[in-house]
Amino acid sequence: MVDQFIEQVLDGLKLDRVVSLRGFGVFTVVRKGDRVGRNPKTGTEHVICSRDTVRFKAWLSMQQTMASEACVKGSDATPDIKS
Repeated sequence: MVDQFIEQVLDGLKLDRVVSLRGFGVFTVVRKGDRVGRNPKTGTEHVICSRDTVRFKAWLSMQQTMASEACVKGSDATPDIKS
């Protein structure tokens, strides 16, 4: 079931580059440009080629629900909520 969900999200991203799940969040495809990377061991620099990556932004209602549940359970690790 999870595999089918992931497959559907990936298919939607390939077609529209955005998948919105009401009440949950939005998946978007973002293009990262070329950049210079450095090998931490040797210090040599090399170019990291541009690529597409997927970002997820949770809906505010989901963030608030998670924050309230964390407070109820007594957790100190409250999610960061930005409005």
